[in-house]
Amino acid sequence: MSTTYEKMKYGYRDGGSGIALNLTGIDPQVVGEELENIRRSHNGRLFPPDVVESARSERSPLHNIFEWDDGKAASNFRLDQGRKLIKVVFIEAVESIPLDKPVSAFVNVRVIERVETPKGEPPKTRSVQFYDSTVNAMQDTEKREYVLSKAMRELETWRDRYEAYEEFSQVFAAIGTTKKKIALEVG
Repeated sequence: MSTTYEKMKYGYRDGGSGIALNLTGIDPQVVGEELENIRRSHNGRLFPPDVVESARSERSPLHNIFEWDDGKAASNFRLDQGRKLIKVVFIEAVESIPLDKPVSAFVNVRVIERVETPKGEPPKTRSVQFYDSTVNAMQDTEKREYVLSKAMRELETWRDRYEAYEEFSQVFAAIGTTKKKIALEVG
């Protein structure tokens, strides 16, 4: 019996969850079909541990997506834990005055900074990405623009993911209005 998922065309979504995946040269169709095969072989349920276990085999089309060097994988895991730790800390009150809503204490920012160059060479810049306090970031024009632009991209990614759902039409309209407002603010 032919079902809809057997006729799926798979692709990769831009952005994502921040998890570094080595998808270079790996056909999204092959990945999607393999994930579907894993789901089917586990009573119609797809769990990450089953995906990792299936990818362990060097014959698996998913094998090269994962880091199999345990030292590197452990280091990457700890870096991910550090990112998550930074992201879970919120500001609940300022000078003993509770906030209406908790605010992330730190936000990811990107700035362009000058790099020292030998005398006589043209000046160079580099992009540096790090976490800053939300208060500092929102008071600095360059950082604020980055934070707002990143938030807008995340909203658009969410909208693209759920745009087929009519139930969210008012949310989509609000996203469009907000995008125009931010564009005017940021310039």
